[in-house]
Amino acid sequence: MALNKGRLEEIATAIALMYDPEVYSKLKMEINKPMADVPAGHALNINWDNIVNSYKIIKDFLKETLYKEDMSMENIGNKLVQRGTNGGIKVGDIYTTTPSNNGAIAVDSGIAYKDSTGIIKYTNNFTEFRKLTNTISKDEMNTVEKLDINGNFQMWGGTKTITLKEEAKKYKVIAAKAGGSQADVQFMLLIPNQLVKAREHDRNGGGEIHLIWDGAITIAVTHYIHRDGRTGEVAGVWGII
Repeated sequence: MALNKGRLEEIATAIALMYDPEVYSKLKMEINKPMADVPAGHALNINWDNIVNSYKIIKDFLKETLYKEDMSMENIGNKLVQRGTNGGIKVGDIYTTTPSNNGAIAVDSGIAYKDSTGIIKYTNNFTEFRKLTNTISKDEMNTVEKLDINGNFQMWGGTKTITLKEEAKKYKVIAAKAGGSQADVQFMLLIPNQLVKAREHDRNGGGEIHLIWDGAITIAVTHYIHRDGRTGEVAGVWGII
């Protein structure tokens, strides 16, 4: 049961009465003396009941407002946040408990989101959630997925274009297997619009290969020959992340 806050007015009234000469006698020989005429050391003795009752009112008020739900408009915060009997807290329709769940998440659990009206709701439509957050699932991200359509060739200088499958667009990082010579073919990580180079060279010359991925379905490949030139090679492209 909520505390009637009108009781707090009793404190002010009680204190005011202690100074009211109509209530307490002005005569110093009387035991009911006005508060202004009572030495501080004797105030508690003379008005003990008054002060104790005022203290009880304040204590009850604090207990009600701090530890119990207050449904009045004067304390709207307690309408939104409630403390449960087992130590958890409840905010609107969301309820959390203090004990840890040991990392376990039920298979039918949903993801919380706030709708256009500001209400917290839950969804199990992870496909739509990933569209909203621009992310992909682990199942959709296969690290051994081969992406190239024409990514296996040798070249002696010049430029070529590797065309990738549409699935390449969902990746942020891909790997091309390539080298400046056929003796030095290796995996090269590519991110959109960043030049990556590989060079195989000794004092007799060699070869160098450059790759730039546009972040979509095209990789530009350029091969350079040094003196006794060597044959460059590309041996496929795979999705990574």
